[in-house]
Amino acid sequence: MEHNREYYFAKLQTLNLSDDFLFRMVMRNPEICTLVIEEVLNIKIRKIEYIEEQKDIKNVYRGKGVRLDVYADNDDGSVFNLEMQTDNKGGLEKRARYYQSGLDVHLLKEGEDYRNLKDNYVIFICCFDNFKLERYKYTFESFCTEDKELALKDGAYKIFLNTRGSRGEVSDDLKAFLKYIENTTNDFAEGCGSTLVKMINENVKKIKKNHEMGVNYMFEEIYKNELRNDALAEGRARGIEEGMEKGMEKGIDSVIVEMIKSGLEASFINRITNLPIDRIERLREAYT
Repeated sequence: MEHNREYYFAKLQTLNLSDDFLFRMVMRNPEICTLVIEEVLNIKIRKIEYIEEQKDIKNVYRGKGVRLDVYADNDDGSVFNLEMQTDNKGGLEKRARYYQSGLDVHLLKEGEDYRNLKDNYVIFICCFDNFKLERYKYTFESFCTEDKELALKDGAYKIFLNTRGSRGEVSDDLKAFLKYIENTTNDFAEGCGSTLVKMINENVKKIKKNHEMGVNYMFEEIYKNELRNDALAEGRARGIEEGMEKGMEKGIDSVIVEMIKSGLEASFINRITNLPIDRIERLREAYT
């Protein structure tokens, strides 16, 4: 286990901001998250509130990533979904649609007037150019096909940022931020002249030096790898769908047991895995 800690702590030092773990940890800083959203949308936000970090680890092996959803206090209660996209697996447009529908269901109570729905922004930060037009930023909203000047004004917006863009009117800070995502180094941060990037880089350095962050990263990586391996093995033996579910459950239990044997508290394991405390304690009783 000590060897693993050293290995994963060393690996943490090499991460770019494009990595899911590092991106989430940085964006958990409300000041940074607020500034990034303001740069992307060119609006002012008084404060943000995190809804709930989406840690559906079961979906990681399918390549669905991790979401970060926030409310913004800018008079209209807008909601933002931020997600890093490192690989172009296709279907990103439909994924954005799916996320927006999920947020709307979460935000509107049964029987509540539809006019109470808040504006909804899905923001994908892509390490590839999804639309092949070399733009830094692609923004989509609904317009009438017969009259393009007629906007639907349904409050649903989809924004795709391109870390490899070279065209379009965006701020210098946003350009620097997009370049920094795949070049997360002190040299780039110091040389780019962006106050935003310098602030983010200071936060990145603190995260990479933090021992608890290193342990968090280690167990998230072990957890995801165990799920993938067990799910694939069961899938081959039992058929993909049934096997994936059974394999993931076995993988979850085996990793939790390893965490327990390493002396980690149930509350710490809960923070990493999002599993209920009572399930963790049952495994502790069964295997220790």
